[in-house]
Amino acid sequence: MVDRDGRLGRLLASFRPKSSYSAEISDNGALARLIARIPPGPVAEMWAADVLYVTTRNFGVLSLAERGRYVFAYDAILDALREEGFLDRGAVANLRQLRFMKSLYRGDATGSHGVVGLKVQSALAGLPHGHFPRVSSVVPAASVLSAPGPAESGSAYLLLRDLEKRLIAARLVGCFPELDDGLVKLGRWIRNPRAYANLAAGLAPEFRARLAALQDRHLLSRAG
Repeated sequence: MVDRDGRLGRLLASFRPKSSYSAEISDNGALARLIARIPPGPVAEMWAADVLYVTTRNFGVLSLAERGRYVFAYDAILDALREEGFLDRGAVANLRQLRFMKSLYRGDATGSHGVVGLKVQSALAGLPHGHFPRVSSVVPAASVLSAPGPAESGSAYLLLRDLEKRLIAARLVGCFPELDDGLVKLGRWIRNPRAYANLAAGLAPEFRARLAALQDRHLLSRAG
């Protein structure tokens, strides 16, 4: 590439990195808090490991950038966070395992109940508690479906991962066979990150309401 008129050079010379990423770090903390309460079962545990991997990497990129260090490879991020005093050696070892668990979840692998959950708890124990939940608690699937969602001003990615957790819960309470075309579409969005832009904030409340309604119908049919 040739910069004939020097425009690219001027743009690069005028670039000044942000001195603070506090807003982005706060948003990442909201995403991490999704794993504070998860439905039971190995699928939910692997979902939590996936979200924790994403948020650990985001936290590393943003926190290190505030210190003038621009690191993007996951293992290098963990090493740099340790050098900066965010993590100790044991925490780094536990957090390295998240990348493998993430790949299992994305590849539809099945896991043993409780095994991945213990690894998630170990990983959380070494992360800064001001930015991550202290523990990931297992709660009834029904309470996940009925819980309030994130603020609609949140990012499309935050809304998507919250809905993904609710979809896992819906399967557990026996609602999944009843999912209509709109909810099946949500499943396709989860599989296709390029579709995040389609998850407008206005759609998230509708999907949450439909998942909760499926649960109510399921409970009524069982009572009858």
